[in-house]
Amino acid sequence: MPCAKLTSVVFTQLAVQRVLRKLKVTSAGGPDGIHPIFLKHLSSQFSATLAYLYQLFFDTTFMPPVWLTANITPIFKKGDAALPSNYRPISLTCSSCKIMESIVKDQIVSYLLTHGLLNKEQHAFIAKHSTVTNLLESVHDWALSLHNRLPQDVIYFDFSHAFDCVIHSKLCIKLQSLGIDGLLLSWICAFLSNRTQRVVVKGFTSNWVSVISGVPQGSVLGPILFLLYVDDITLAYPGTVRYKLFADDLKIYSNVDSSCASLNLHTALCELERWCQTWQLQVNLSKTSVVHLGANNPCISYSFHNSTIVCAESMRDRGVIVDSGLTFDAHVNNVVSKAYARISMLFRGFSTRNITLLRRAYITYIRPILEYASNVWNPHLLKHVIALERVQRHFTTRITVLCNLSYGERLACLKLDTLECRRLKADLTLYYTIMHNLTPWPIERYFNMSLHSRHTRLTESIGDFHISAPLLSYCSLSE
Repeated sequence: MPCAKLTSVVFTQLAVQRVLRKLKVTSAGGPDGIHPIFLKHLSSQFSATLAYLYQLFFDTTFMPPVWLTANITPIFKKGDAALPSNYRPISLTCSSCKIMESIVKDQIVSYLLTHGLLNKEQHAFIAKHSTVTNLLESVHDWALSLHNRLPQDVIYFDFSHAFDCVIHSKLCIKLQSLGIDGLLLSWICAFLSNRTQRVVVKGFTSNWVSVISGVPQGSVLGPILFLLYVDDITLAYPGTVRYKLFADDLKIYSNVDSSCASLNLHTALCELERWCQTWQLQVNLSKTSVVHLGANNPCISYSFHNSTIVCAESMRDRGVIVDSGLTFDAHVNNVVSKAYARISMLFRGFSTRNITLLRRAYITYIRPILEYASNVWNPHLLKHVIALERVQRHFTTRITVLCNLSYGERLACLKLDTLECRRLKADLTLYYTIMHNLTPWPIERYFNMSLHSRHTRLTESIGDFHISAPLLSYCSLSE
C-alpha cells in the first residue's frame, strides 16, 4: 500500500473553463443531446455553474441518470458485413459528464505520476507516450540483441474485449492498493454502476441494456481505469523477459540463446495464464503469434492455455510490420502499395487537377501512409529509399501541368520536400525531443553530453553531444 492517498477532487471554475475550451466541436453529442460546440462557445458563462454542480455531485457521489447511458454506433471494419463481429462499437457518452471526468482524470494521473505509480512499460493514454515510443523501445532492444548475435522471440497477445471484461469489484481493490480511496473511490464506483447502453443505426434505436462489467468506452475516465486494472501484469515476467503494453495489446520478448533463456519465456507464459485467470481477462488466441528474430534462432515452440502459439514470419505491431530479420522490407512494400492505391483513387475520384487541392489531398491522405512511425523503420537500403520516393514522383507526374518538369522543379512548384529529407527531419526532431525531456526516456540513455575547451559558434550555442553506443546500434539498422 502506498503511503500517499488521493481521496478527493476539487473542481474549480478555472479547471472547468480550461476543459471546455479544449472541447472538439466536431465531436458528436451523447444521449443528453448537448453538443460540445454549445458548451465550448458558452464556456465563460457556464464554467462557474458547472464547477459548483460538479463539486456537489462529487461530494454526494451522485450521478445524473442520463450520464450513465451511452449510444453505441457500429462501424464496419472488414470482412462479411452481415457478421456483427466485423463491426467496431463506438460509444457516445454525455459531453457534460466528460468534462467532469476530464478533471477527475487529470488529478488521478497527476497523483500517479508524482508518486511513480504508473507502469513505465505502458504507452497508451499517457502524456509523452505513443505508438512510436512503444515501437522504438521494442525495436531498440531487438536491434541490440541481433547486433550481438543473440536471437530473440517476441510473443504478441491481444485480450478479448478487454475493456468490457473489467470486474468492478476487482478494479476497486486495485484502486485502493494504489491509494485511490475515500470519496473519490465512492464516486468512481457510482460512475461505473447502473450503466445502460443502446445501439443507434440510421436513426433507429434498440432497447436499453444494462452494462454489468467493464469500463465505459467512449468515456474520458474509462481508459485510465483500464490501465490501472492491468498495471500489475508486470509481476508475471521473471528473469530476462521484457514486455511492452499499449492498452490491451501486450508483447513479451526475451533472448533465446540458451535453454535457460527460453525457459524464462515458458515460465512467463505460465505466470500470465495465472494472472488472466485471477483477473478474468481472456487472451484472443487467434490473434496471438510468435515471431522468431535472428538468423540463428532455434524457433522454439510455445503454448498458452494448452494451445500452441502460431509462428509468424512477420507481425503488424502498432501499424508497423515487423519481420524476423528487422529489415522492414514487408512494411515498406505494404505502405508503397497502399500509397499507389490511394493515388489512383484520388485521380479517378476527382475530376479537378487544381494544384492546391491535389497537394492538400496528397499531404492529408497519402503522405501520412509513407511516413507513419518512420523513426522506427527509416530505411538504410537504397532500394527502399528509391521505392518510397518513387511514390511521390508518381504523384507529381500525374498532375498534368507539371508532368514536363523535373522532379525537383515539380516539388518546388508544390512546395514539397523529398520524402528522404522529411524522414531525416523527423529523426532530428526525435533527437531534439529526447534531449529536452519531451519523451519518457532520460537523456543519458541515448546521449553522452560533453563540452570541449575549444569553442566554435555551433558549440557555444547548443553544446556538443555524442550518441551513445545503444542508439548507434539502432541507427545502423533503421537509418
